[in-house]
Amino acid sequence: MNNLGPVPVQPQGWFSGFSWGNFLQRFDLSANTATELVSYVGVGFACGFLIKRYLRSVIILFLAMFLLIKVVEYMGVGFFIFNWDKFKDMTGIAPTDTIDGVTRVWFAWAQSHVTHVVCVVVGFIFGTKVG
Repeated sequence: MNNLGPVPVQPQGWFSGFSWGNFLQRFDLSANTATELVSYVGVGFACGFLIKRYLRSVIILFLAMFLLIKVVEYMGVGFFIFNWDKFKDMTGIAPTDTIDGVTRVWFAWAQSHVTHVVCVVVGFIFGTKVG
């Protein structure tokens, strides 16, 4: 009989008893819903990271493009026509819509998709902290 003393106890870590199945079941989530929420966090993170890193460059680029278009229009070389029908098809916002009406629609969407909005906000905050 080899008596080496008491058996050392393995330290318990943060995730030693963690199981994805138990986690998803506890919060009543399916794997598809969890994947969707993680993707929203990822999109928020990417937006926060890119905005923090490149916002100044993007603003300067847009101002330069705007000035270039205005100079070309002033010189009579070309002109810029905004296609409102295509814009409405892409965004659902018509030229006759008011800011109040559009913000009401956006807030109604945010109220019905609270988990998605929270995931994007959390990802955005982490992205701005990392960026």
